Amino acid sequence: MRKKFVALLTAVLLLLSLGACKTKTEYYEKIGFAMGSVVTIRIYGSQQAQQIAQDVLTYINETDNLISANIADSDVYKINESEKGQVVSRDTFNLIGDCLSVCNTTGNVLDITIGAVSELWGFDSENPTLPDANSLADALQTVNQQDLLLTEERLTVNKKEGQKLDLGAFGKGIACTSALPALQREFSPAVLSVGGTILLYGNHPDEDHWTVGVRDPHGTADDYCATLALRTQGNGGKLVVSTSGNYEKTVEKDGKTYHHILDKTTGMPVENDLLGVTVVAEGGLVSDALSTVLYIHGLTQQSLQVLRDYRVGAVFLCKDGTILVSDSLADKITVTDDTWTLGDLEDAIANTSR
Repeated sequence: MRKKFVALLTAVLLLLSLGACKTKTEYYEKIGFAMGSVVTIRIYGSQQAQQIAQDVLTYINETDNLISANIADSDVYKINESEKGQVVSRDTFNLIGDCLSVCNTTGNVLDITIGAVSELWGFDSENPTLPDANSLADALQTVNQQDLLLTEERLTVNKKEGQKLDLGAFGKGIACTSALPALQREFSPAVLSVGGTILLYGNHPDEDHWTVGVRDPHGTADDYCATLALRTQGNGGKLVVSTSGNYEKTVEKDGKTYHHILDKTTGMPVENDLLGVTVVAEGGLVSDALSTVLYIHGLTQQSLQVLRDYRVGAVFLCKDGTILVSDSLADKITVTDDTWTLGDLEDAIANTSR
């Protein structure tokens, strides 16, 4: 049962060991599809679980219908198609503002106007491809979120000609948080997975923590190299766990593999010493975005500054087989695969900076 469930997740794995024979509390599970990913909802000990799970999926789809660049008539789609100011919903307006704030406070390595570049790669399509140099150079000219103008009075988003928004680095985290109203109706413990982002809601019903596995980038979707023992802040508390990795969405050309985490200055995949980064935070938008931000920054002082500023925990998987963990997760991680070794993040960054 564990592997069957875990295989549905692409980047972070929830290990439902209690689902086999240790679980005492009954649960209801619903599996759906949204935001281009499998959505798994598990609710414990609730007589209303079936309706709550359906409402969770509804909230996620409603969010996707606001912020997806691929759904015709979504607010973001309309922004991208319009060459004039586009009026959007209050929710979309606020979310775009929140995304810009995270970008601006983490070194601007994320830029939500990268849509014309990411569209060329087509990682969200059935046939991703390596863009030609001229098209990529043209698309890069449109990437500058400082050109965006958000007008509060009319809830209007104005962009430069040719710009396209892409909230993909935030989307699954936003979706997890959007589902909270349904879960808060009864405060029953729950786990929500949207692709590689997981929301842990409330206390584990039978243990003193939730066990979350971090996927082994060298293995399949149900292989993990470490586990995290995570506790929410009591009844109604939440944690969101997100991962960004260079193994998630890829395209191969002439024997070389290209991944979907793009450098906004070159339009090409980021190259560094990392395979993936997992972030644990209380907010979904922050968790999802920072996993990408930290991957782009890599093993640098900028990553440490982001961790301090946002007070989140992170796990870095390195190409040399080292797992580096931030201080806040040091007592919560267990390495489960002896081909990996555990190291200290700050020490590694200090050595890299010398």
